[in-house]
Amino acid sequence: MLIDVKGYKRPATPFLMFGMNAIAAYVLSELFSKTIRTLRVTQADGTRPRLKTYILDNLFAPLADGKRASLIFAVSFVFLMFLVVWGMWRKRWFLKV
Repeated sequence: MLIDVKGYKRPATPFLMFGMNAIAAYVLSELFSKTIRTLRVTQADGTRPRLKTYILDNLFAPLADGKRASLIFAVSFVFLMFLVVWGMWRKRWFLKV
């Protein structure tokens, strides 16, 4: 009602950005997710955790406990995908099939 009847379209713009490049956002998120789950990082003690585990443990775990750190990681991942979609939106690049 707010968007269609009252004309408040500005709050829906982020959803419109994702919708216009949904395929690009999906493919990029899958590629990025598989990459960070596959690559390994060698630490100083010789262990080789996956990049996702390394990022979660060293970047997000100090900020919060287990479940909250995981939530912050997930929100950051969506925000990263939003930045890509936003950049595509600003350049008027739309992936069409």
